[in-house]
Amino acid sequence: MSRTFLIVALLSATVSLVGFRGDVTQLSDQQIEAAILQRLAMDGRLVDAKSITVKVEQGAVTLGGTVMNLDDKLLAEEIVSGTMVGIRSLKNEITVVRPSTKDDDIRKAVEAALRSVPALHESKLNKIAVLVHEGDVVLKGTVEKPLHSRVAQRAAEAVRGVVSVANLLKVVGKPRPDHAIEKDVVAYLQWAPYADLDRIEYKVEDGVVKLKGTVQHLADKYALANDIEKIQGVTGVDVSQVVVTKVQQKG
Repeated sequence: MSRTFLIVALLSATVSLVGFRGDVTQLSDQQIEAAILQRLAMDGRLVDAKSITVKVEQGAVTLGGTVMNLDDKLLAEEIVSGTMVGIRSLKNEITVVRPSTKDDDIRKAVEAALRSVPALHESKLNKIAVLVHEGDVVLKGTVEKPLHSRVAQRAAEAVRGVVSVANLLKVVGKPRPDHAIEKDVVAYLQWAPYADLDRIEYKVEDGVVKLKGTVQHLADKYALANDIEKIQGVTGVDVSQVVVTKVQQKG
């Protein structure tokens, strides 16, 4: 969830094309499916949007099909979660095709990608080893900050030929106290445009921020996690207890 979320103005599209007119809580599954397929086809970053399938059942969306690289799989999820209305939940079951590229070449490409990330040069504690088997990448070693672990994973995910990334990096720097993290979380929630502090409960345990409450759209839920994970010292964000309220209803 590293890319900026853009809320696309699909509400002005014609009924025959996308079906987003009137009260967005009255969208049918067919309208949402058609809108998602169009949204994926519109994005020039996806190599082959036509290979991605979409299934919608009572607002629950499942992405399927195949893509040639992990970056496209993650990008498709970000596009849907960050730009669509009427969605209750999203499951990404897209399959990444196993690469013809040799594992050794993928490993070298991942190592080069890690060397290109300025944040990973901040500390001598950042010692990352890369293992590859049939396109599956494992990151092992140590990093100073949770941020370093996240940027290393994202750098590896963006390399062509990578099918999956297992992040086994251990954070060895001094952890930030939970109460200090919580203070920043509160400050963030007070000004976040897509979250009401009165509707969101928060708790920080060992660097993991746990949120509970309601937001209007699935995009809001993803944006919350995306923003809060950038707070210094945060090791993870749990939004599993955040409920989306503005979903389509059966007519």
